[in-house]
Amino acid sequence: ALVAALLCAALFPQVAEATMPPGSQQKKNKWGAKSGSNENQAKPKLMVRDAETGEPVRVKMHPGSVSAQETTLTSPYIVFQDLVKSSQLYVRDVTPVPPLALALFSGSLTIGTSRSMLGGDAELMVDGWIKLAVPARLRQPLLEMRRRLDTLLSGWVGKRGRIEAGLDEQGGAEVLRQIVQLLSIQEECTPSAPPPAAGKWQQKQQQQ
Repeated sequence: ALVAALLCAALFPQVAEATMPPGSQQKKNKWGAKSGSNENQAKPKLMVRDAETGEPVRVKMHPGSVSAQETTLTSPYIVFQDLVKSSQLYVRDVTPVPPLALALFSGSLTIGTSRSMLGGDAELMVDGWIKLAVPARLRQPLLEMRRRLDTLLSGWVGKRGRIEAGLDEQGGAEVLRQIVQLLSIQEECTPSAPPPAAGKWQQKQQQQ
């Protein structure tokens, strides 16, 4: 999970959101993604956010990708290295990443707009568009951990070219231990339903 988190930091905002087509019979896995057999299963539909307009754009997995024929993903979010346009728009060199990795190592993290959710969950929003449902007891710890991580990273950047304190002296070792602990509870955190603009995506798809 920590390696996936580092990929989020390196590749964000190159992230796609995967949703299963209506009527899919697959079951949710521990990260909120769908799982099931590959037989007679539709592939997940992938959406990326247009960098200029902020609007969702439909993409497909590049045929040369190892995951191109997969009908299941270990996470509803994937980061990608390249966005390629040929006959269609494709993402290439993809890696599924857990939702909490996005929360801690990607865009801004804020409290979501939904005030009440089923099961006593709370909502967090990543980069203003990725909505995550987390147990209410984890919302503040996640926000605080993200604040501490941002402060720590800003301090390291500010000291480039000068003698730096050790990881322990800056509190980095403790932050890293707590991050690893948070990343170990992925099964408690899922995408908020419906995801941002997901309703619009599905309406457009049904009208086509």
